[in-house]
Amino acid sequence: MFHKKYQSTMILFLLTMQYMTMLAQVNAITYELPSGRFGENVLAWAMAKWISHKYKMQLLYKPFDYSDQLKLHKTNYTFDRMYKKYVQQKRIVLENEREFTNNSSTLYSINYFHVHLEEWCTYDEGNVLKSNEAAIIEELKQHIQPLVPFDPLPLPANTITIALHVRKGGGFDLPLLSDNPPEETLPPQQRERYDDVRFPLKFPPDHYYIAQVAYLAEFFKDQKLYVHIFTDDKNPAALADRYAAALNNERISFGYRTSGNAHDAQVVEDFVALGQFDCLIRPDSAFSKAAQLLGNYKVIIYPASYTWHGNRLEITKVTIQMQTVAQDMHLF
Repeated sequence: MFHKKYQSTMILFLLTMQYMTMLAQVNAITYELPSGRFGENVLAWAMAKWISHKYKMQLLYKPFDYSDQLKLHKTNYTFDRMYKKYVQQKRIVLENEREFTNNSSTLYSINYFHVHLEEWCTYDEGNVLKSNEAAIIEELKQHIQPLVPFDPLPLPANTITIALHVRKGGGFDLPLLSDNPPEETLPPQQRERYDDVRFPLKFPPDHYYIAQVAYLAEFFKDQKLYVHIFTDDKNPAALADRYAAALNNERISFGYRTSGNAHDAQVVEDFVALGQFDCLIRPDSAFSKAAQLLGNYKVIIYPASYTWHGNRLEITKVTIQMQTVAQDMHLF
């Protein structure tokens, strides 16, 4: 009797050890939360999700602000819940995709600002996503949908619709030099007080947006254009009036949120609504980069290079992606 009990105990012990060994041999990946900004956190999650798909490893989910409103929140594989299964593993903060080794038991962690990945979204000659990449893009798109659907924005029929993502800081970021430039050129130590000096492609000036809307008006000749301004600016009406006056085109109409606009207002609603439009004009902002995953755009435009003329910022080159032209997508 004692022998049988001992034998059963040993079998259970060996099975447990085998199970723990199997766990220890499984690679997993998680991500560092780069900031409190929604777009950066979504892209950090998306990069980790892409890697987990590509290298067939488990993604350990870390919640972030507003993520409980997205479908990606519905997972049992949370970092807090699963971490203990990986505490015996090597931990690597990933900086380059070449550091992957599928033969070792490793818990990888990535940082949106520090990791370098190979281009993740490429096209064949017919401008169709390669099948394996199309599948994961569709999976990403499904995971970043809202848990509770929002009513779509009412968009005009028989009209080319344009989402215009305009970053102005909205009180969260530092002021922008190009919005109110002094006549005399500021010395370097004073210029660093402005966020468009530090991140010029993230905060392009008004003339960038005006020029790109004008380009689309020329591209879609004889068609009406509706431009919806998504912005953290507290006075989107003033932006719309300024852009409309500069364009002076009766085919172009503008819309925006009419009340309660702020950098932390209706974050997920705006994120989802960006995907409704035919075209996207954006800055180099993680928020609209992430929203790019949701859309099926005819045209995407974003700034590629810049120069300063004294205190005035000028965008010197833009990237234009069209459905009819095969190009790589640079989301990260």
